[in-house]
Amino acid sequence: MKISVYMALISMLIAVLTVECGAAGPGSDGVIGTWEGTTVARCPGSPPGRCNAQQKISITLHEGNNSTIAGSYTCAYGNQTCLRQNNTGTVTDVTLTGSRITFRVITPDGTSCIFNGNVANKTITGGYSCYSGGLLLEQGEWLAHRASE
Repeated sequence: MKISVYMALISMLIAVLTVECGAAGPGSDGVIGTWEGTTVARCPGSPPGRCNAQQKISITLHEGNNSTIAGSYTCAYGNQTCLRQNNTGTVTDVTLTGSRITFRVITPDGTSCIFNGNVANKTITGGYSCYSGGLLLEQGEWLAHRASE
């Protein structure tokens, strides 16, 4: 009887340590690749005329220098043009903690958008905020699915 109680306690401890150490997260291999989806500007939180602006996005993540994650960003017309006509960008400052991902997209005109989200079942859902010169330009939600490989 005592042995089964100890075995149950050890099993619970292993399960807790596995979750606490982040083993349940996707890891860098789980996010490397191409993600396709949409952004939708929040109302309020966006400039006049961009309320519910929707764009099609593609984010490609790859292993960069020193085992970091880097990538590229493209934006295409949804129901409005991309913010400030920026159709491309560079993905930098990628962090992955458990199932949580955060990264920055820097566009050619210097606009900087911070994306954050949760990765689960080949889907990322989250929010974004775009800035220029320290001023908030737009906020919204985004959703992306892993593209077929």
